[in-house]
Amino acid sequence: MSESSIVLISIAGMALTLGVVVGVPAMILHYIVQWRKAGSLKVEDERMLEDVWRAARHMERRIEALEAILEAQAPGWRRGREG
Repeated sequence: MSESSIVLISIAGMALTLGVVVGVPAMILHYIVQWRKAGSLKVEDERMLEDVWRAARHMERRIEALEAILEAQAPGWRRGREG
């Protein structure tokens, strides 16, 4: 084997080692960071979700009030709807 072949094999071995030792962990860490970013809600999304939750609770209270009024004015109104 010539000296130039040994040098080329050594350089290729070092490049492969560097790629495995540095490149693979860097790639794994990169995708972990991307995964964590995608998994969390943004501040605007959290506010919107809170607004929707608040509106749903408000509608639920209104529906319960309407059902109480209907029950007082027309007892048994649900029986016709339930099967």
